[in-house]
Amino acid sequence: MGKKASLKDLGISTILAKAWWSMLYLGIFVFGKHISLPFAKLQTGQVNQLLVATGGDSSQASLFSLGISPWMSAMIIIGMLAQLRLPMMSKMTERKMGMAKRP
Repeated sequence: MGKKASLKDLGISTILAKAWWSMLYLGIFVFGKHISLPFAKLQTGQVNQLLVATGGDSSQASLFSLGISPWMSAMIIIGMLAQLRLPMMSKMTERKMGMAKRP
C-alpha cells in the first residue's frame, strides 16, 4: 500500500528546529537588552543623539544598545595590526590571521 509520510518528510522537524533557534536568538536579545553598561552615565545632548543615530535605546545604555559599532571598530584595529606585521601578530597562526583580516 501507500507509504505514510513522516514528519521529517513533511519538513516539520526542520521548521521546528528553525523556530527553536529563532526563539533562542530572540531570548538572548531580550536578555542582552537588560544588561546595563557599567559606568555609563547617559547625558542629554551628544550621547543621546549618538544612541538615536545608531538605533540604540536612549533611555538605558545596555549591552545591545551599542549596535555593531564596537565590533566594527575592533575588526578595523585588528586588521590594521595584522597589516603592520608586529611581533605579536607574527606569533598568530595562519588561521587566526585569516580570521583577523576577514571583514
